[in-house]
Amino acid sequence: MTAIDEVPAEAFSWDGTAVRTRSEASVLIHEVAHWLIAPPDRRRLPDFGLGAGPETGRVAEAEAARCVDDATKEEEELLASLLGILFEAALGQPAIHAFIEQ
Repeated sequence: MTAIDEVPAEAFSWDGTAVRTRSEASVLIHEVAHWLIAPPDRRRLPDFGLGAGPETGRVAEAEAARCVDDATKEEEELLASLLGILFEAALGQPAIHAFIEQ
């Protein structure tokens, strides 16, 4: 996973090739969880083909790349959130932030 030293509002949290790192640790961990959950073909899409995330700056482009239905988006968001909370706890991070976010 390549990193870009930029805020997600400049483009996307995940642009299909790299993650923007000027964000909170819980957001970065959540993006890694999305990468693990997403099918390989959707890893090449902005915001994993789920549509714009809350940090995305280029909303119209992210929405145009959306290729999943609402149920799939909701399921993957929930799974990424759960994985993020577990990863944060395992890394000694305050997992409560990721939990409260959800």
